[in-house]
Formats: sequence, C-alpha cells, structure tokens
Amino acid sequence: MAELLGYSAQRTELINWILGGALAGVAGVLLSTLTPPTAISLTDALISAVAIALLTGFQSFSLMLAAGIAVGGFQALLLRYAGDLQSATRLPGWGEALPLLIIIG
Repeated sequence: MAELLGYSAQRTELINWILGGALAGVAGVLLSTLTPPTAISLTDALISAVAIALLTGFQSFSLMLAAGIAVGGFQALLLRYAGDLQSATRLPGWGEALPLLIIIG
C-alpha cells in the first residue's frame, strides 16, 4: 500500500525497526530503575506483553494500553486474593497464571 502511494516500503520498514528498537531500549532502561532486570522478571514482562497483544489483536495502541491496564489491575487483584483462591482450589500461582491463561484462551 505504501508503494502505491509513492513511498518506499523498505525505507518505512527500516524506520519502523529503528523506532521500535529505540522504544524497547528506552523501556528497558526505565523498567530497570523500578526493578532489577532478571531472567524471570523479563520473561514475565514478555509473556504479559504477548498476552495483551493477542487479546487486542494488534488493532490500536490505545486499545492495547487499556487492555494492559485492565489485565494488570485484574492480576493485582488475583495476587491480593491469591491466598484465598489457593485455599479454596489448592492450586498456587493464580496471579502469575493470568497472562498464560489469556494466551491459551
């Protein structure tokens, strides 16, 4: 579609990769100030990001932001009441399992 409008598709792809890499680098630096990066925390962040992207179908950034806030809030509630859920079902890890359940669903 870009080439039909007279734009170079390869140049647009290059610019998108550069912007995406820069944005990921800035996000990594900002996240490392909140919690020290470990293999487990980065894997959890990646799984959550994939779950939100699949949930919204990559439709728009604002929809992904709203879904991320909603999933994060629901995950915080699950972590808050994890003891009650674990005693009722005898299954641990309710809060951590939410992104994986979204991916499976």
